[in-house]
Amino acid sequence: MTDPHGILREISWRDLCPWLVLFRSARLACSLAVLVLGTFGALLTPIGWRVSQWCFLDNANAPHATSTAVLTRVRSWPWESPGTGLTAPGDRASTVADIPGRVFLDRGSPTEVYQEFTRPVAELFALRPTTASQAAYLVGGSLWSLAVWSLLGGAITRIGVMAFGREEKIGLRRALAFARRRWRSYLIAPLFPLIGVAALTVPCLFVGLLLRLDVGVLIMGILWLIVLLAAFPITMLLIGLGFGWPLMWATISAEEDGDEFAAMQHSFSYTFQRPWHLAAYILLATFIGVLANLVFHTLAEQVVQSAAWAVSWGSGHQRLTEVVQTTSEQGSSGPLLWGARAIQFWNNLALSVVSGFRVGFFWLSASAIYLLLRQQVDRTEFDEIYCEDAPRPVALADLPVPTPGSPSGASAGTPSVAGTTPAGSEAPQDTSSRGEAE
Repeated sequence: MTDPHGILREISWRDLCPWLVLFRSARLACSLAVLVLGTFGALLTPIGWRVSQWCFLDNANAPHATSTAVLTRVRSWPWESPGTGLTAPGDRASTVADIPGRVFLDRGSPTEVYQEFTRPVAELFALRPTTASQAAYLVGGSLWSLAVWSLLGGAITRIGVMAFGREEKIGLRRALAFARRRWRSYLIAPLFPLIGVAALTVPCLFVGLLLRLDVGVLIMGILWLIVLLAAFPITMLLIGLGFGWPLMWATISAEEDGDEFAAMQHSFSYTFQRPWHLAAYILLATFIGVLANLVFHTLAEQVVQSAAWAVSWGSGHQRLTEVVQTTSEQGSSGPLLWGARAIQFWNNLALSVVSGFRVGFFWLSASAIYLLLRQQVDRTEFDEIYCEDAPRPVALADLPVPTPGSPSGASAGTPSVAGTTPAGSEAPQDTSSRGEAE
């Protein structure tokens, strides 16, 4: 007699509530591989911006004077942001200025990381006067950032899609190897919509020359509706790029045919077909990112503060303050200065890991959102992730086709399939085993 009562032993939460995968992004962002990739990218990105500034801008034409003050965080290392300093050990009522390693890392979220990536492009499309040198500075720095994160961001998204989709953990070396092989696709994918925008802008540029004449203004007033219609595809390309470009990295990392064309197709399709789902996932990821970054930021700051507090019991508060102020005093030299700078360097590096966590969570949450949208739009399961080293199904050998007049039923010159015996023939007998039996 069968038992009509079933026993529920396990619940597949990924099938019941697939959006819970976004919570796993915070845990995976704490892994060593993601922290290394994110931190290295946060330290490497400002190098290209410094070179671009040195090549195209002089001191009098600095970014803050060229309507690009918003680029300060993008072109600066994490520890260069303004801060107030840590509380001095043993003196909670006062603050020590420029304590080694103190950086201001706000309680960031994925949206803030998104803004840091998109500010340079937004400056290029801002309706304000821009000189050729300023545009070259923005383009040069943006291309450097794109080149850096095409490798490092691609590796992070590969770690994400493998963990969320196939429940497999891949190491830093395998992720970098995969991103290196598809680096060109990561690099070119976001440039395709921009190339389309540039191509559509060229006719408008020539039409805009009419505005230099008074009569041309009248002509443009009559034909302005045509200009608005021509600007519609430009707007759609910018909207699709603005909301869908993080999904491009995930597409290339997850799909077997993941190239720049598939990345643009999938990202635009998911953005325009599921805008409300995308907005809901972004809000949830932002909420999770703020909480996770708050915890990680507090932990990193406390590590630096605890180190200073523990050392102060041996060095004394006065000596620690003297060491702290050495890096900011003029005329300091000798072992004291170099030792203080070394302490500052290691503390800065430890606190810069927070930036690595924020960037890592951004790419991981983008990977999770891509898998969620792909499941809803294309009805593709989470575990359908391209894996290069996965065993391919072996096709069966073609069976021989019998020809008329062949007594054995097999075509002439066609080898028989292993393990089969042609019709009308006897299977060979194992004479050795028969001899042993006798």
